[in-house]
Formats: sequence, C-alpha cells, structure tokens
Amino acid sequence: MATFYLFPRLPFELRARIWELTVEPRTVEVGFKRSKGTYGLVLHVASSTPVSAVLQACHEARNQGLYQQAFFRAIPRDLEKFFNLEEIHVICEDGLWAWQEAWECVGWPCGGENVRFIDKETGQVAEGYELDKMVNDWIASQPSE
Repeated sequence: MATFYLFPRLPFELRARIWELTVEPRTVEVGFKRSKGTYGLVLHVASSTPVSAVLQACHEARNQGLYQQAFFRAIPRDLEKFFNLEEIHVICEDGLWAWQEAWECVGWPCGGENVRFIDKETGQVAEGYELDKMVNDWIASQPSE
C-alpha cells in the first residue's frame, strides 16, 4: 500500500471526512460470560472481534468520534461501540431462552429495540420483547400449585 505523505497537510475538515468515510459496516461476534457476583449473577459482554483497522491507524482517526467504549467492566476484548452501530444480531448457541436475561440486563449500545436474537439450532429469530413474551407465556401455561 502506498503512503500519502501529504495527508497531514490537508485541511482538517477534509481529513476528518476521509476518516469518517473509511468506517465500514462489520459483523462483530458477541458473547456473554456469566460469573457470580456479590449481588447474584453478573453478565459480562465480550467479543473476540478485533478493533477496526481505522481506529488503529493514528490518534487523529480515533479522536474523530468514530469510537466510544460501550462497556466499562474490565474483561478481555470488551465489546467496542462505534457511533454508527445500528443493530446487533446475536447467534444464540444455547437457545433463545438462555438470552432472555441478557436482553433485560445489558445496556445494548444500539438500543434494545435493534437487537435480534437468532437460535442457532432452529433459525428462529426474536426481538427482546418477544423473548419476554415467550417466557411470560410459558409461565402462564404452567399449572398453578
């Protein structure tokens, strides 16, 4: 790849626009780690997806507002949030039921209404409120004691 040595001499507005245009939509794999905390179960959001290359390019690119940390608990490879994150698709390897708790407990960086949960085995897709409804319907269908 060729180096454009005059880039730093371009007007700031032009450089900022170039950095903005380098951001591309990407798929970020997300997982949860459960641990027992002082007040019960604690969910930690984690991702093995590397940080976008543009954010590793230079200090100026990172400071253009292209990056915000989404989660503040320290675990390896925390999920990073970019300002243009629009939706998250969660592949539920352990079924949709296991994720109902995550829907309620996690502050999703794109807003909970833009999170889709996909059951890896069945292909069923559900939004968070649908997970709540599934659980509530199941509870209502159980014989009362």
